[in-house]
Amino acid sequence: MRRSRLAELGLTPREIVKFLRWLPRTRWPLVILYVVYANILGAVIVFGFLKFVLPPEDSVWYTDLGDRRSQLLFFALLSLGATVSTLVGLRHALPTLMWHQGRRRGVPNQQLAKDRALRLPASQMWISASLWLFGSVMFVVFLAQHSPRRALIGGFGAFLGGAVICMVIYLRSEQVLRPIISEAIADGAATKRTSRVSRRVRVVWLLCSGVPVGAIFGLAMGYEFGVLHGSAKQLMFPVLIMSAIVIAVGLLAAGSLANGIGEPVRALREAMRQVEQGDLTAQVKVNTTTELGLLQSGFNDMLRQIRERERLRALFGQFVGSDVAQRAVEEGVQLGGEERFVAVLFVDLVGSTRLAFHLGAPRVVKLLNEFFHAVVDVVGAEGGYVNKFQGDAALVIFGAPLELENFAGRALKAARVLQEVLAGPLHETNVGIGVSAGPVVAGHIGADERLEYTVIGDAVNEASRLCELAKSEPGHLLASARAVALADPEEARHWILGEEVSLRGRDALTRLARAEAPPISSSASSEPSSEPSSAS
Repeated sequence: MRRSRLAELGLTPREIVKFLRWLPRTRWPLVILYVVYANILGAVIVFGFLKFVLPPEDSVWYTDLGDRRSQLLFFALLSLGATVSTLVGLRHALPTLMWHQGRRRGVPNQQLAKDRALRLPASQMWISASLWLFGSVMFVVFLAQHSPRRALIGGFGAFLGGAVICMVIYLRSEQVLRPIISEAIADGAATKRTSRVSRRVRVVWLLCSGVPVGAIFGLAMGYEFGVLHGSAKQLMFPVLIMSAIVIAVGLLAAGSLANGIGEPVRALREAMRQVEQGDLTAQVKVNTTTELGLLQSGFNDMLRQIRERERLRALFGQFVGSDVAQRAVEEGVQLGGEERFVAVLFVDLVGSTRLAFHLGAPRVVKLLNEFFHAVVDVVGAEGGYVNKFQGDAALVIFGAPLELENFAGRALKAARVLQEVLAGPLHETNVGIGVSAGPVVAGHIGADERLEYTVIGDAVNEASRLCELAKSEPGHLLASARAVALADPEEARHWILGEEVSLRGRDALTRLARAEAPPISSSASSEPSSEPSSAS
């Protein structure tokens, strides 16, 4: 059985030496140090109280245990109990220590190890309480052989000392094991097992007020029932000592407790301030094992989810456009559409198939990316929405999905800027630009599983036909007279109305409008660089 348990923990005979070298590098030595410290403190309190605080008639000393043989037997049994409790505590904490140090190969149930981390302070407290109970019972038994009255007094003193060491071990173990517990909380330990603020407050109160007041109460009862033989005047000294302890230690504990609660709250408020200023990289260090630690860990998880949401939102916006993504997040997505008055800009690169044959696919892809990059920059500066890329063409909407003031004027200005920007890298390749304006149906089209935002209407068809016609125009840019009429006067003066033509697929005639030369320069976008390409 023992060999199988060691094997489960990865402690084969070869591993034992490594284990003995590894254990001092964990936090276990600190735990043992504080346990020893607490037990020594408890022993000092017990024997100091029994020997020096009580009246001489009621004092108890280790010599009251009996002869030297009885004294040696008592301390030998106490040492044996301390050794056993230390080994039991190590056995209980070992999976958690191994998990925290990264020796996860030897931890079959890592979730159990993380959950056990949250119980380690309480576990160490109860193990020490068991040891102290064992020692107290032996202490009372040895005293009772010579004086039952002194056995009662000794048992009362041992109870006070045991209460002190249990609470000290709980608080100190929680402090020493805080990095392990914090990591366990952040790594998904069962949060219902975390320490509560109310429990810590009760422990501090019991340690600083409950035990001294209990000692005063016990002295009064002992004097009342004749267990203590000292006079009332003699009992004033221990009462004053206990009262001074209540006042002094209580003040120190209250300040420490307030700081332990206030510091995590202040750190959380600072992180919230950073988030309010737009910094989503803020993190709160989980430095407490109470519900405040859960709050800190939950805040970090919330920010992590917000960052993930923003990342997905940015990716979503790259595919459908930031305006559509913003609207979808805020209002949701429903199939259907609405009638909107918009301006439509259609831009098409001529001869991309021939370019692929002469230049090769990689260079053509690079050329297309530079082409679309210029389109996105220019129309984005004017508030346009790139609805879709269709091969070597782009469909741009002004006035949907978001309302846009002077949508026609902005579309016409973007077209004139594109005419100049695209003349640089694509000077040997024809580009057609067509602009129209009018009513369309704009909305989400498709199915519940797959949909897209698009616009349907005569203005879209007209812009597409104007784009085709513009490819044979000297300036490669045409607009409808209706778009110019809907534009603001400042933009309309840059356009010259021309003849009426019949566009393919439309019954009504379209009056053309051409941009006056020379085209304007734009500071809103920069000319993309590209190697000259040939469309031969």
